[in-house]
Amino acid sequence: MAQLNWTYVADSGQQYRVVLYHGGRSGHVLVTVNQKVSIVDFYVRDSKSYQILLEDELFLLELEKGPTGFGYAFAIDTVADTDRNRTRRIQKKRQAVWIVIGAVVFFGIAGSLATLLMNWQENRTLKKNLPLLDEIGEVTYGRVAQQKDGSWILFFTEGPMIYQLELDASSVKIARLIQGDDQGVLYLKGNPKVNRVSWSHPGPTRSRRLLESWMSEWDVLDERVKDCLIRALIEKTEWLTQPDAPWIRPGRSWTEWLGDQPVSMRARLETACGPLTEID
Repeated sequence: MAQLNWTYVADSGQQYRVVLYHGGRSGHVLVTVNQKVSIVDFYVRDSKSYQILLEDELFLLELEKGPTGFGYAFAIDTVADTDRNRTRRIQKKRQAVWIVIGAVVFFGIAGSLATLLMNWQENRTLKKNLPLLDEIGEVTYGRVAQQKDGSWILFFTEGPMIYQLELDASSVKIARLIQGDDQGVLYLKGNPKVNRVSWSHPGPTRSRRLLESWMSEWDVLDERVKDCLIRALIEKTEWLTQPDAPWIRPGRSWTEWLGDQPVSMRARLETACGPLTEID
């Protein structure tokens, strides 16, 4: 009997474990999601596919019959007409515009890019890819989930594939991560298995949670000023997610952080919320 399992973490932070059982002799198929029966099918002896909806993401479970047996695949269904896929198509059209613009530039620097690509491929084959993260790594955001054994995993997707990083318990405690938080990941576009946590890119959801928690303990007499500052910081993601901000970095004071910011930022905050109370 073939038995395979896959793990998916939704944007909500909910973790789903999909398990497939396929009888070698009987051909019976059983699929469970988080130990609950989702699909039962009998006498499956030829290629077949099933759709599984996990929250708002539709997946395709495929059984492909080959000359020596069955092959199995579980991935996001990028063809079906879903809200997620419609959003992806809109993003793809926008990317196409940038690709056209980039193509004009590309032909002007094709020689330099070709040399860079060759060097990158050579470094990949030497299995020394981690140093490349600082040079050509890209940032995406993953979701934090705690396993039943107490360990912490950061899941992120690239295309239809799901990748995961193990998080050190001490790092989780220092960063004050909780289930469902978003956190930056630095990875290689051509080989997402080469990755690491990018602590300098806290996610907007996590940053907002920490800001609201920090502000709730901040002694400001006028609550309207506090609420106004929260709204103003949330509206400017580049302010909200600064890794040295006092709501993200413990021990960093509001006055110190504000003093390091451009005068224009303070002016915009005071215009929106009135004179700033420098109380830590």
